[in-house]
Amino acid sequence: MPPESSSATTATVRPMTASDASEVARLHALTISRGFLSRLGPRFLRELYIGIEEDPESAVWVAERDGGVCGYLAYTANVSGLYRRVLRARSWRLFLGMIPRVLRPSMLRNVLETLCYPRTQEAMHLPRAELLAIGIDPQRQGGGAGRRLVGVMLERAAADGVDCVKVVVGGELDGANAFYQRLGFSRLTEFEHHGRLSIIYAIPVQSAP
Repeated sequence: MPPESSSATTATVRPMTASDASEVARLHALTISRGFLSRLGPRFLRELYIGIEEDPESAVWVAERDGGVCGYLAYTANVSGLYRRVLRARSWRLFLGMIPRVLRPSMLRNVLETLCYPRTQEAMHLPRAELLAIGIDPQRQGGGAGRRLVGVMLERAAADGVDCVKVVVGGELDGANAFYQRLGFSRLTEFEHHGRLSIIYAIPVQSAP
């Protein structure tokens, strides 16, 4: 994620609504194109983000600039069991959204790894609160959308009684790694996730950007 221009119109942030979910799914596929969730298709992503927003321990926000959505952020105070909760709440919608893509063996392995991820992070003694995903439309960057989204997330985390929030970043994503470091995230550790090196950063909740 490149530096954000201070000359652009300032972005505003609000909670995602169901009518935003298709645009959030599009932004996810556009900005996290190498992630396996993007390969499950826009219908699946739409249902996933609605499920995260409806989860009582989680939230999704969108950033608006010049009358349109330019970015989003998804957060949970407790990633343990999140995907299972979302799957229970929206099972058929998610299942229909991912067919036939999920029937490939490699995709099934990735789905199972995602469902097991909370157990992995608990074994590593990592913070439970997590910035799940963030994306800013490359054609509409500017106005501090990414910084404002992270700031709103940290305000919610403080209200949740969370001490710090982590994020998992692909090791090869230089722009994303630099973005989190600029905002005050510190590197905790690294591990292999979906066959790739991933770096885990964390930020104290009081360090709102």
